[in-house]
Amino acid sequence: GALHGGTLRAAQQLSAWRPIRDDLTLALSVPAEHVEQSDLASACLLLAEAASHIGDHTTAAPALLRALPHAQACGDRQMAREIHTRLARHHILNGSGRQSLEHLRAALREAERTENRAASSDLLGMCGSVHLQAGRLSKAQQNFEAALTKALTLDDTRRAASRRAGLGGVLMYRGQLRDAETQLQLAAEEARSCGDRRGLTSRLLNVSLVRLLRGDIRGAMACIAEAAAELPPEEPRIQARLLSLRGDLRMRAGDLSGAARDLDDSLEAASLSGDRDALIEIWATQGRWRLCKGDYEAARTLFNQATEELSNERPDADSAAREAEGWHARAWQAASQFFDQEASALQAIL
Repeated sequence: GALHGGTLRAAQQLSAWRPIRDDLTLALSVPAEHVEQSDLASACLLLAEAASHIGDHTTAAPALLRALPHAQACGDRQMAREIHTRLARHHILNGSGRQSLEHLRAALREAERTENRAASSDLLGMCGSVHLQAGRLSKAQQNFEAALTKALTLDDTRRAASRRAGLGGVLMYRGQLRDAETQLQLAAEEARSCGDRRGLTSRLLNVSLVRLLRGDIRGAMACIAEAAAELPPEEPRIQARLLSLRGDLRMRAGDLSGAARDLDDSLEAASLSGDRDALIEIWATQGRWRLCKGDYEAARTLFNQATEELSNERPDADSAAREAEGWHARAWQAASQFFDQEASALQAIL
């Protein structure tokens, strides 16, 4: 065990996640009556981490569920909190907000019992994100404000930037775009000041999205270019979001070939990160790209795929918007079949 432990530590330093996953899967498949509960919990947690790094999400979630009772049995509150947090992230990526909240609340209880304000701020921020995704804006704002307060008492610029960005997201959804942009730009500067490249990239993408909603495509593209320059390596989830948003902007600017490349690359990155919501957004954007190309049948298929994959926990408005896009594609398809030329179809529709 000690020899293999040394091998695993070396493999971690080398980021050799696939061998770690394979070795731990084999090790945990044999009886372990005399192994300490804390060692079993650590092994399962490392297996989940390794599987997540290589995109093997079918292995990661069961490993976390297996780790939890071992961590609870040995009374390790910090490890139990970490496991609950990882399980919450897994459910968030799968679009299961209700299940993620259960784990987030359990993790928050553990953090408050150990008086860990930093962890409490992080978990409140995650709760805010889940409520925001589900359209519960009041609860989301309460969570982000509480998380920001805790971050400020810690004098933690990085955490404050992240929580402020969440608050800016709530303002964006409420249509307060100028206030949202102000908060998000402040969050970006905070992230820049503390050298948080990952946070800076994410904040810049949020600013770009607000500018897009305000119709400032040139300003949005400038933010995207800055975010791309700051993007740290091995961040598939942020990369998927960046490429998807850039593809959307290029499509609006008429660069359909550039948009196609970005959307294909973003789909690959989103699949690697296991981000279901990102996949849905990318499919919808690809559907709009197909509409621009006049491929109405493919557009319908993509819009229908995006609609079917939407979680029941998402707001009705999200489902209605996706369904409307599908009917929009049908209308164009019917018009193109009825008229000989696209120009005539456009004139008739207008």
